[in-house]
Amino acid sequence: MTQVVQDKGPKTEGDEITFADIVGFFRRNWKLLALLTVVLSAVTIRDTTERPETVECGSNVLAGCDADRIVEAARLVTETGFEWEMTEGYVDPHVSDKVVRYVLGNVGRRPLLDW
Repeated sequence: MTQVVQDKGPKTEGDEITFADIVGFFRRNWKLLALLTVVLSAVTIRDTTERPETVECGSNVLAGCDADRIVEAARLVTETGFEWEMTEGYVDPHVSDKVVRYVLGNVGRRPLLDW
């Protein structure tokens, strides 16, 4: 059975925020959120990332799980004008097409990783 998620609209102080409210926020503000992912650096609350190139170019700061480090990383990216340049692979407007061609071109072939 599929559950329908319905956003109840704006909240007032003291109202509970539900999952449906969060989904609704993302639906209404997707353009702004997409812009922010290009402008703001991220703080990753882990010690490692599967995207080291984001750390190297400055768009991502690894803060670990220590509260003080997380606060410091958030301060760094929001208050200091932390600037970064997007890596070459992230600005390719045709990357999706390339991935699809790669996947379709390798259908039926031996997997790249032999688990």
